[in-house]
Amino acid sequence: MYGGRQTNEEKVQSIGRVLDAEPSLNKWATLLREYANSKGGLTLKFWQLHLGAVFLDPNVDPDPRKVEDVAAILNVPESSLLKVMGETRHAILHEWESSTEHKEELKINEAKLRAASEATTEGFQNKVQKPNSGS
Repeated sequence: MYGGRQTNEEKVQSIGRVLDAEPSLNKWATLLREYANSKGGLTLKFWQLHLGAVFLDPNVDPDPRKVEDVAAILNVPESSLLKVMGETRHAILHEWESSTEHKEELKINEAKLRAASEATTEGFQNKVQKPNSGS
């Protein structure tokens, strides 16, 4: 890209790099993509228009769209698309939450929170223990 907008192919490559760097997100995207492809029909059309980026296909617009915009494009009620979202969540959530990738991400996030909490506590204790020598 030189001074202009990214092409779909460039966007897909960028998204692919992000997914490669984030195993848990990549697992979620893979499960969503596989589910949508297996269902086909409205489910596939919805996800391709709503979150086309997860398909990693330059022929699918990777830019996200709001549910109401997708409903207008497909000429279906939003309630139908909300149903698709719920069915998809139900279909993939357990497998994603049970995945090694997701569990590892949780461990990493817990360790980061613990380290941040310890650093904050240690910094607070240092402030309390040090006398103010300027008065």
